This record gives sequence, C-alpha cells and structure tokens, in this order.
Amino acid sequence: MILPPKNIMCSSHGLKILGRYAWDDIIPYEQGVNESIRKFRGDDGNFYYVKMNSPRYKLFEKNNICVACGLVGFVYLLERRREDEDIAHFNLYGVENNTLILMTKDHILPKANGGKDRMDNYQTMCYICNQIKTNLEIRPELVGQMRQCFVLPHAREQRYITL
Repeated sequence: MILPPKNIMCSSHGLKILGRYAWDDIIPYEQGVNESIRKFRGDDGNFYYVKMNSPRYKLFEKNNICVACGLVGFVYLLERRREDEDIAHFNLYGVENNTLILMTKDHILPKANGGKDRMDNYQTMCYICNQIKTNLEIRPELVGQMRQCFVLPHAREQRYITL
C-alpha cells in the first residue's frame, strides 16, 4: 500500500496529516452507531477524537470507487486544520500516478438545483471528477470521458498530495 510520508504538511489545503489508516481499519468503527465519537492514535502517538457518524463515511462504506473514472479510495488520512484542535477527521484518498487524490461525497442532483442531503442523492466521486461535474446534472460516464481529455490545473493546488 502506498502511504504518504509521516509529518507531511499539505499546505495546499491547509490540513495536517496526523495518521494513516487502511480502509479496513476505519469502516468497522463507522458501523458502531452507538459511539459517534471515537479515539484514534496518530503517527505522533497522541490520540485524536473523530466524529464517526458522518454521511461521507456511510457513503464510502457503501462505495469507495469514483462513479465516473473508477478510482478506488483505499487509504484514510487522519487530518485536522489547526494545531490546537482535538477533533480530527478522516479523508479518503485514492492513488493515481503516485499522487493521492481526495474522494468526495457528490450530490447526484446538485444542491444548487434542489438536491437534498440524503443518502439516496449521494455518490462517490474523486476530487477531479467532482470539479468537472460541478453543479451540472450529467451522467458519471460523461464526466469520466471529460476527465480523460484534461486535468484541471487548479485541482493540483487544492486536493492533491504528491508522494
């Protein structure tokens, strides 16, 4: 498994990487609905609290593959925004060309077009495909075809972590 180096600070999206976890290390905890906040040990040995009842985790448990391009999310990074925060969160990443790419929760019917925050309106998309789709109502297959034509230059600055 390809994992990012320890103590990397990805200033491009302002998150500090605290730990790295395989897909199977996180999903069993998401299923425990009785405990919405769990402790996880970071690479630095400290414990961080994570709210495990996020709709993103439920979606990623159901499908960890981008519906448009087929990128598979397989590594969770424990991340947080500020040093003084005790609460952290997990982001799911896939790897393409030796680069970690964020997996996102996309609205099938975009919120801008009246879509609701419900599980039946969510689909998994990698960050690149999500940026291509934006708030359009287009089939994932078309997004995947568009992704093969170009890569968004600003995407590298926001949600890529080069290994």
